[in-house]
Amino acid sequence: QASSSEEPESHPPLFDPHIGAMWNRWITLTAGIFAMLCAGPIYTFGAIHSSIKTLLSATELQVQLIGVAGDVGLWTKVFPGLAFDLLGARATMLGGAVLSGLGYVLMYFALLEQWPPVLVAGAWFLAGEGSGFILTSALFASTKNFAPKDRGIVTGILACMFGTSATVLGSLLGGCLGGHIDNDGECQEGFLGGSVTNYMVLLAVAIPTITILAALATRVREGHVTGERDHASFRFTILLVSLS
Repeated sequence: QASSSEEPESHPPLFDPHIGAMWNRWITLTAGIFAMLCAGPIYTFGAIHSSIKTLLSATELQVQLIGVAGDVGLWTKVFPGLAFDLLGARATMLGGAVLSGLGYVLMYFALLEQWPPVLVAGAWFLAGEGSGFILTSALFASTKNFAPKDRGIVTGILACMFGTSATVLGSLLGGCLGGHIDNDGECQEGFLGGSVTNYMVLLAVAIPTITILAALATRVREGHVTGERDHASFRFTILLVSLS
């Protein structure tokens, strides 16, 4: 018979007194899904490549340099990883919002004022680095919240949304948001309508805003303790069906 003095196993509290809210790993996963949608604008460079080349009167090599700079920023994960370990998921995601927002603002002015391609590459690099911060924090916040047996499907769901990001944003760029298509098939009075400068305005506003909201909803809690009504298998099935 167990000793009556034996203390029950303790787990971190579900209520976080510092933020005044219940911890819920599904809220964090949902926030991560939206954050991942904000992490992929770098992959829309192929859709804006020709417009950037025309606006800057740049050579093909110079435009390729700009595109590569964004890729390098996105995949340089050393700094996001350090930030995640030292400051946590929320601070890392907020840092990504700031960096990406700054990058898109600089891209807007760079294209408007026809900056030298090397400076444009620097702005696109900042946007890519911000995306790297967002991706890292969204991915590892949720994988930490789930047990090892669930981490594969969590990673797959978030990776799916990251891959979808460029498709969604590319559709907005090529669409006629807020306008109409005339008889010649041209967009009239639309906000984007293929305009790369307006696209940068959209990114500079929407990406930081959504990312900040996602960061506020992101909480990491070790231990993988679940409530009685967690129903992980059912919820994963609903997510997978929705995404497919």
